[in-house]
Amino acid sequence: MHRYDHRLFVTELPEGFTSRHQWPEFAEQYQWPPFFHATPVGAYPRGMRRGLWPIILEEYVSDDEPPLGYVDETAPNRVILWQRLTRTDIPRGWSAPSRHPAMLEGFAEIVPGEDYTARWSKIARQERKACAEAFERGLFAIEQLDWETFERVYRASTTIEKAGLGALAILKRKWFANSTHIMLWGARNLRTGEVVAAVGVVNSPSHQASYYAAGCKRAHLEYPLVVGLLAHWYEVSQAAGIRFLHFGVFWIPGKPKSWQGFSTFKMKLRPKLVLYPPTLVRFKRGTLW
Repeated sequence: MHRYDHRLFVTELPEGFTSRHQWPEFAEQYQWPPFFHATPVGAYPRGMRRGLWPIILEEYVSDDEPPLGYVDETAPNRVILWQRLTRTDIPRGWSAPSRHPAMLEGFAEIVPGEDYTARWSKIARQERKACAEAFERGLFAIEQLDWETFERVYRASTTIEKAGLGALAILKRKWFANSTHIMLWGARNLRTGEVVAAVGVVNSPSHQASYYAAGCKRAHLEYPLVVGLLAHWYEVSQAAGIRFLHFGVFWIPGKPKSWQGFSTFKMKLRPKLVLYPPTLVRFKRGTLW
């Protein structure tokens, strides 16, 4: 794949790995604004319906084939999208309108007691060391943030110019629906009192996993503090027994150019990469036609 080290790609997922879209803590319905009327459906794989009658989009992200027998007295006509992770066969009844990969995602697997930086690039390890020294010298400190502080830092960051407010809006909906499994951390400049970088993650105790949901930084920082915050994420997750850290999507041809910069940044941590096969589609006629 263009710009990526092919040695990082995997065709088989580790035992226990589950797409974040299947985590109950991920709260998939809040990925969408309220006017989409997103509603969870099914048990496993769990899907998400959105739209309005007479045509509903229903989407699943799993290597397990979605169940099609869900029918009730108000069942709509459904366009069903099935996003596989590594499975490449096309079961009967499904079609693949596109031959292009659907998306690229990255994850890291961490083990208690192991050096989580072993897979990191040399630059990332150097940046982590520089941040650790800055923390030890009392120049900066990592602290847990409330939502108001996190949002203020995000809106004042350089992230908006490159990626907009989409990630912030999604995380905000999830936070105010249920913040139990969301952690917000910031790096505070102890000389000025300002929080100058921040990250937000969604944890899934049920699947021993955590997802990097949003991150930001002020312009012209003298230290690579987002790397320091990601190192904190690794350390906290490792101590909590979390096995998988999910980095979300990476840029591939056909995706927004705004993804490129942050994809390059995340690659410094050399996550394993999963190239999703083309999305499969089928139509299921409902009881109301």
